[in-house]
Amino acid sequence: TWIYTGSYAITQDDIDAGQFTNQATAEGTAPDGTVVDDLSDPVSITSDDPTVTNICQDNLPNDSIAIIKVGVFNDEDGDGCSNVGETISYTFTVTNWSNVTLSNIVVTDVSIADLAFDSGDTDADGALDVDETWIYTGSYAITQDDIDAGQFTNQAMVDGMTPDGTMLTDLSDPVSVTGNDPTVTQLCQGGGLSLIKFGATFDLDGDGGIEEGEIIQYNFTVTNTGNVTLFDITIDDPLVTIEGGPIDLAPGESDSTSFTATYILDEQDIEEGIVINSATVTGFDINGDEVTDISDTGSDTEGNPIEDPENIETPNDGNDDNVNGDPTDDPTVVIFVGVLNIEDIEVFNGVTPDGDNSNDIFIIEGIDNFPNNNVQIFNRWGVEVYFRDGYLNDDRAFRGISEGRSTINQDRELPAGTYYYIIRYETPDGTKQLAGYLYLNR
Repeated sequence: TWIYTGSYAITQDDIDAGQFTNQATAEGTAPDGTVVDDLSDPVSITSDDPTVTNICQDNLPNDSIAIIKVGVFNDEDGDGCSNVGETISYTFTVTNWSNVTLSNIVVTDVSIADLAFDSGDTDADGALDVDETWIYTGSYAITQDDIDAGQFTNQAMVDGMTPDGTMLTDLSDPVSVTGNDPTVTQLCQGGGLSLIKFGATFDLDGDGGIEEGEIIQYNFTVTNTGNVTLFDITIDDPLVTIEGGPIDLAPGESDSTSFTATYILDEQDIEEGIVINSATVTGFDINGDEVTDISDTGSDTEGNPIEDPENIETPNDGNDDNVNGDPTDDPTVVIFVGVLNIEDIEVFNGVTPDGDNSNDIFIIEGIDNFPNNNVQIFNRWGVEVYFRDGYLNDDRAFRGISEGRSTINQDRELPAGTYYYIIRYETPDGTKQLAGYLYLNR
């Protein structure tokens, strides 16, 4: 018996086949010159079967194929938050971790309509070779429901077939080849509300003046200025009882019909000739987080209602200006005349105290004919900043300096902006009063 040895380096085809089959031949010459031979057999000296060596195929699903899914939100309008229609870009990385070639690779994701193969099949054979990685890409357009939830959660799946026809499957994970957790992409939530409060007096008896027992009718316009749906929206106003609501608003949606309120003027209101007040709107997002806003005025500098207000506030922005050029959240000011005015005086309501001798003071032409008078001036918050009995267009005039009876900082320059005045004066026919807007510029 003679012993021979040899070795063979297996190929990927052998591993894919799961075995290597081979046969040897022995030849010898007899003394009479006859050549004899025999085909090898793995066990029997009388048989001629080839030698088959089985090769391990590591095809466990958890170890053989893996898919990693990573999502990146695209802030396409550059506003720093998420909006409906903006996209999440996904990258799917599929890797063959087995020792056999995989074919019929299919990546599915129910949320991605444009899922496409990107790169990785280096030999272009359509098979996922051992340790080879294929890249797929796709995008998803986010919805309002996604933004309301604050995230989008999704998972993909990959299938691949082994050479013996076994189908391998793996669910995606955002980081681990052995994990099966869904990919969660966080979405920015910016809750925002804007409340516009407009008030108008009603001369119920039609006598041309506003009297005790007559009313101010308030209208409220609520706008969802954020990017999340808000629910159970209500308005609170310490001055009046609000009728209407609660309501829900989608982002960008506005409601100006649900909330109303009526205020009955009393004797003090008539005496003052002005009602100043703010309301607060409150809503909740899907997570129960509260969103609020203090009302802004619903009238322009002439006291007319703003049909399409330009002072809508946006989330996380306290620098918006209203049509008067003042910061938002101005209280609603309703100025009215308690008794009929006569054309005894003329008001020049622009004051520019810059020392150029033009409009340096608040000029009330004709006021010197009515020495029994007083003038009040209020800022946009209804705080009295100036009061004077016996007003005259001289050193007793308003010059943009704080001189109110309730003013904390006396003799301080007032900031530029819109103010409100009430002028009362005695005439032979009784007490008259005039109210309006005053513009202070520097």
